Amino acid sequence: MNIDTKTERIAEILTYLLRLMGGKAFTETKLVKLIYLLDVIQSRKGHPHFSGAVFRRYYPGPSSDDVIDAIYLLLKLGYIEMTKKREMDGGVYHHFKLQEQPLFGRLSDEERLQIREDVLPLVDFNFKQLRVIATETKESAQVPLGEVINL
Repeated sequence: MNIDTKTERIAEILTYLLRLMGGKAFTETKLVKLIYLLDVIQSRKGHPHFSGAVFRRYYPGPSSDDVIDAIYLLLKLGYIEMTKKREMDGGVYHHFKLQEQPLFGRLSDEERLQIREDVLPLVDFNFKQLRVIATETKESAQVPLGEVINL
């Protein structure tokens, strides 16, 4: 299987985020928004395109096919498990569980520390709160719907 380095990097960030969240995540939305917010924070610190993911502005907030591709790569390789559950609000959501942390070698120890520092304060927010925070960033707010958000 030929995997590009961008997808490997995003996948490695995703599994590190899952580890920071105790090995579990409720919804794909939460994972996408956490990576988006990580990229916003890193961009503001002078490190643009930290994850390598391209984000577009949509109605439910910033989204990225690159992050979705990395999630499905991790599922295919067996590093994460996904289940669908119907919740109290009637919605059906994807739940993710980390099976094993892959080491694609795309993150340095320093980058792992930066991710931990930037994302740890956000991991306890639910996906709806993260969606609001992500949507209200100046980076997202100034871009027309459907367009690429410049990070």
